[in-house]
Amino acid sequence: MNKFLARWVVTRSLTFTLILITVVTFLFWLVGYLFLNMENRLTTENIVNQYLYTAKFCMWFLLGYGAMQVLGVKMEFDELSILEKDTYRAHAQAEFNTWSDLDRKTNDDEALDKLSKIDNRRVRITGDTVTANWLWGIGVVLFFFISLFEIIYPAFK
Repeated sequence: MNKFLARWVVTRSLTFTLILITVVTFLFWLVGYLFLNMENRLTTENIVNQYLYTAKFCMWFLLGYGAMQVLGVKMEFDELSILEKDTYRAHAQAEFNTWSDLDRKTNDDEALDKLSKIDNRRVRITGDTVTANWLWGIGVVLFFFISLFEIIYPAFK
C-alpha cells in the first residue's frame, strides 16, 4: 500500500491540480443546480446557499488534496532514503568483495547511475511539496473568506 501511495498520490504540477479541483467543483455545482432546477427552487436564497456549499466543497477538496500530497511526499522521501541506504550498502559490499579493476569500475558506474535516479526523484518531490503548500494556502484563504461571508451574509437577508 505504501508503494502505491508513494507512486500515485504525488502530482506533477500545481496547474494540473488546480484544473482538476476546478473541474470537480464545477461538476459538484452543476449537480446541485440541476436538482434545484428540477424542483423549481431557484430562489436567491437557495442559489446563494448552493454557491456557499460549493465553495466549502472546494475548500475541503483543496485541504484534503494538499494533505494527500504531503502524505505522498513523505512516503516517497522515506522510500528514497531506504533505496539510497541499500545502494550505498550494496556498493560498499561489492567494493569489498571485488578483485579486479574492471569489476570495480562497473560497480562504481552502476551505483552512480542508481544514485542519480534517486536524486532526480528527490528534485521532483520538492516540487510536489511546493504544490502542497500552495494548496494548503489557497484552502486556508478560502476558509477565511467563506467564514467571513457566513458571518456577514445573515445581516443582508
